Amino acid sequence: MDFNLFINGQYQTDSAAYLPLGEYWESLGGTWGGRFKSRPDGNHFSLEHNGVR
Repeated sequence: MDFNLFINGQYQTDSAAYLPLGEYWESLGGTWGGRFKSRPDGNHFSLEHNGVR
């Protein structure tokens, strides 16, 4: 899923803005798109359920 982050009314497009949320998501066992090597996608978050992502 994609989360849209706004800070002071400004939509954030830089993956770095999502880092705290991304690290928290990873601590829950999820995958954060800000770590994608070829094309970071900071607002993308996913969880696996029964082997399906």
